[in-house]
Amino acid sequence: ALAAGTPVIGLARGGATDIVRDGIDGLLIDDTDLASVRTAIAGIRARDWDRRALSDRAGDFSTERFVERMRAVVDPLLAG
Repeated sequence: ALAAGTPVIGLARGGATDIVRDGIDGLLIDDTDLASVRTAIAGIRARDWDRRALSDRAGDFSTERFVERMRAVVDPLLAG
């Protein structure tokens, strides 16, 4: 969703909290009951989201970025 410039609705626990910054990249909810999901959808629809910023944020989690971060850690270990 982020890569397409779409805000995310995720649970406020687990991996979603590593990616979604509540109110910035989407909304985090505590429960999956219908009322919570409806409220989150209404909250998403009520705002003008910066689609470019959302898409850019998704790039932080791309394969290329992951490889860059891993190399920054592993290469010095292998060299030394």
